[in-house]
Amino acid sequence: MGNRAYKDSIFVDLFLHCENASKNFYSLFLALARFFKIDFQFSIDDLSPVELDSSLYSGGRTDVLYCIGGKLLPFIEHQSTINPNMTVRLLEYFVESLKTFGYEKSKYGSVPIEIPSPIFIVLYNGEKEFPDVESSKLSELVKWKGWEGANIELKVTTININYGHNMELLDDCPILKEYSLFIAEVRKQIALHGTAGFEIAIDICIKQGVLAEYLKKNRRLVMSLFMGEYDQEMALQVAREESYEKGVERGCRNIAKNLLNMKFPIESISKATGLSAEEIEML
Repeated sequence: MGNRAYKDSIFVDLFLHCENASKNFYSLFLALARFFKIDFQFSIDDLSPVELDSSLYSGGRTDVLYCIGGKLLPFIEHQSTINPNMTVRLLEYFVESLKTFGYEKSKYGSVPIEIPSPIFIVLYNGEKEFPDVESSKLSELVKWKGWEGANIELKVTTININYGHNMELLDDCPILKEYSLFIAEVRKQIALHGTAGFEIAIDICIKQGVLAEYLKKNRRLVMSLFMGEYDQEMALQVAREESYEKGVERGCRNIAKNLLNMKFPIESISKATGLSAEEIEML
């Protein structure tokens, strides 16, 4: 797998690690620059991949990050779930990225250092409904806003890349469009055939010319990356369900305690909370 990591996603492999990653990212950011009307000229030779690996993230790290001509630092995150805390995560990534530019000594000097301009973009392709484009700010998470001068700001723009959304952007970046079509086909086949549908989706996409060369060359890798993503998503889903169930159970126990204190009959409390008489007597 070369410099690929087990925690990579197919998206990360396409735009950071695969044979044509630099070419793919060049196409992606060129399309994003036109989408956002960023007036910035660059060539594929201006791209330098930046990979962060820090214990700060407890096993996680930014998805796709390149420095462009030493001037731009676009953080591209790929999300299949809606995360309201992306501004905090991206702030952490940005701070960590500064350490890769050798500012440790010069930041104490009398000459102002020059840092690349960061751009924070999330590409969303989850199954929940989401607007075409939505912006979020770090200041929205700040609880106390009694002094404007204390604010620190970071803006993240989330773009819906599900097929049928932002088609101008997808048409402008063929590799992103094919990725969107691939994910749509994967979801369709998994709904019909379970996890076996992933391999069926690969065959269909190869026949239809969707990421065909990439899927032919990297079939085994794509399968392993998908299973890693799938297992991670299943683990998160189980954790969410367990958390919800524990929360409900705690809530029922608290209600039962209150009803006991109010001298309600145990039989009535059992009917109201679903707890057994034995569980209620032990509270």
